[in-house]
Amino acid sequence: MAASPALQGTPSPSTRALFTALLTGAARAALAVLEGPEAGSVQHVGPVGFSTLHAAVIGRCRKALPALVAAGAPLDCTLRDGMQGISRATKVALQQLLSPEGLAALEAARRGCAGFACSGSTPLGLAVALKDVRSARVLLEAGADPNAGGSSSTPMCFLRGGRQGLVAPATRQLLGLLLRHGADCLRIKGHSLYSFLWHFVNSGLGTSLLAHLERQRAAGTLQLASVATALQLLDGAITAGHLPLFSHALAALQGLAAAPGGQPTAAGGRAGAQQLQLAPPEFYVFRNTLLAAVHSAHASAPQIARTLLSCQLALDLARQQPRCLPDLLVEVLRCSRRMREAALPLHAAAGVSPRDALLAATHGDVEPDALAALLALGSPAVDTSAVTAEVGRHASYSCLIHRLLHLGNVPHVWSGGDDCLRWEAVQRWEQMRRLELLLEAGCRPTVWHNVAPPAFLGRGDAPLPVLDPFDFHEQGVVDSRLGFIARGGTWSPATHHRWPEAFKAAARTLLLAASSAGAQAAAERHGGGAAAECAAKRRRRQRAAHSVRDERGGGLAALPGSALMRVLELAAMPVSDWL
Repeated sequence: MAASPALQGTPSPSTRALFTALLTGAARAALAVLEGPEAGSVQHVGPVGFSTLHAAVIGRCRKALPALVAAGAPLDCTLRDGMQGISRATKVALQQLLSPEGLAALEAARRGCAGFACSGSTPLGLAVALKDVRSARVLLEAGADPNAGGSSSTPMCFLRGGRQGLVAPATRQLLGLLLRHGADCLRIKGHSLYSFLWHFVNSGLGTSLLAHLERQRAAGTLQLASVATALQLLDGAITAGHLPLFSHALAALQGLAAAPGGQPTAAGGRAGAQQLQLAPPEFYVFRNTLLAAVHSAHASAPQIARTLLSCQLALDLARQQPRCLPDLLVEVLRCSRRMREAALPLHAAAGVSPRDALLAATHGDVEPDALAALLALGSPAVDTSAVTAEVGRHASYSCLIHRLLHLGNVPHVWSGGDDCLRWEAVQRWEQMRRLELLLEAGCRPTVWHNVAPPAFLGRGDAPLPVLDPFDFHEQGVVDSRLGFIARGGTWSPATHHRWPEAFKAAARTLLLAASSAGAQAAAERHGGGAAAECAAKRRRRQRAAHSVRDERGGGLAALPGSALMRVLELAAMPVSDWL
């Protein structure tokens, strides 16, 4: 029977009786209306798209579902504008449609069912939201579309993943039903940029989704016809560390890039025959996919990262957003050491100049090991003729030393307990170590003459005869020790107060040991206090002392004061070893 039209005017008594019976779970009364002489006058769609199938799902009136479908109730009718904030006119229409008992049942459902909050919910979506497996099975077998509904209200939107082992059995059964009947887990969920696979891959539903996609891949039915779909599978496979699905998605993307005339993108663009073009949202997804590849902790992560970062596709995509590349490099440099070797060639091949890479890496939030890895590729001469340099999102000094001090400030923690103080100590150690690495690579602070001050100093446009950024670094943020080392300062008795307490303690120990050894040697030479000791014991002790001094190269007592100062000067650097 053809679907009946939406409700027009005052509902008939049979329509009113059917909706009320369905909402209150009176299956016999509902079937009596559907099989009675007034069945032809029943209208199955009420205000704001509220249908008899919606009512049957709410009232758990499962026995009436097949009869409703046979009578023409639309399977994929959607709620318009939701029913949580219904208008006054809609309330009046519902009061005309339902009895007091039906209104009470509908009100209870509105308070307890998430499906009512979303515009576009279908009867199947409500069944999933209510975890009603039996109703969902009946609707799917009757032909309900598992992908129908609004962008945030398709049936899969109402699944709740939870952690592994904490997913309700009904949720697992509902997911299985939806997937078997064609639900698209690579479809974008709601208004986000990511698919259901991405949202659920680390939840208790992730294993089921991956197994479903792997079965499709093995059977040859996993077709990725668009760039957006291939990107979603690529990202989900990387997040899960699933090597076969990753290879399948990457091959699909490369195929789209090489296809004559290209393929349409999700944003309506066209992918060129030689270079795949991505709309901004798709590039954002790919950027995060790159980061997921290099940060992943899965056993297959190194192989995935090397494969992804060495393919021409990654280079084509990276070149589309050259301003993002330095910042992307900084993100990659934060990854684990085992990934760094695989990640750096991407940026070298994608055209990120070593200068821009260093300027981006001196933001102050790159780990010292990562900066060392970058410097190991070569230390280029950075042009400091201009005072400022802008790379990525950061405008600061062109001098690497001053850029590090300007952008890498470590705020002082005034309160917060031991954890905050430890965090501050770690940050200060990392800042000192970055500075030492730049100094070891040959970088030196720059002083400019007859130049206009940069805008971020807020000193106007009048040229300055001398611009030394050390005069403008905020006191208390760039501490005196950091500035002293940046200027090339070294240890001496006059600068001893600038060194960390650990070094001061070690220096005291060394000097006290040298003083004690010298006093003991003098006492032995003059027989100090040993008159009561037998000569044989004194001679044995002296021979043992001479033997130890010979093994240690003469001992502390044999070192002159200037040599001790030289030892301290050499031990004082690098300062980060003492922080």
